[in-house]
Amino acid sequence: MLFEKSERVINSIAVSPVRSYEYTLSKLFSIGFISVIVGIAIGLFSNAVNITIQFVAGIFLCSCLFSAVGLGIAAKSISLNGFIISTIPAELLINIPALAWLFGWRPAWLLFHPGVCMMALCENEKHVLLALLILALWTLLASIIANRTVKGMFREIGGIKL
Repeated sequence: MLFEKSERVINSIAVSPVRSYEYTLSKLFSIGFISVIVGIAIGLFSNAVNITIQFVAGIFLCSCLFSAVGLGIAAKSISLNGFIISTIPAELLINIPALAWLFGWRPAWLLFHPGVCMMALCENEKHVLLALLILALWTLLASIIANRTVKGMFREIGGIKL
């Protein structure tokens, strides 16, 4: 998105009939699809995980979640440095609970965290369905927020307040 901003592609998209949710979903699905392919390739060649439907769904949902968070931050950022600095709090919030889960601290309430849900899906935990549902809800919430941010950016770039 930052490259599209710098090349003024976003300006053209903002005045085109493309809706913000179409732009957002296209970004999330394209990156999600690539993430699934890469995740399966890594899983097959490393023999680290069993490739299951919940693993693939988890990769797709997690990729969409993280991409939505990044898209929302990128829509507000002016430069690459500003984007990188702005992502640090999100990275900490997403990664620290998942690392705690990975290293053995596993209270049940931590399963409500999206990073922990992905870990549970990779490990084929007994709460796979709950983890998948929670991850889907977090992804939906992040996608809605990213869409609103992108919509605001399009309005600002397009030069009209609707």
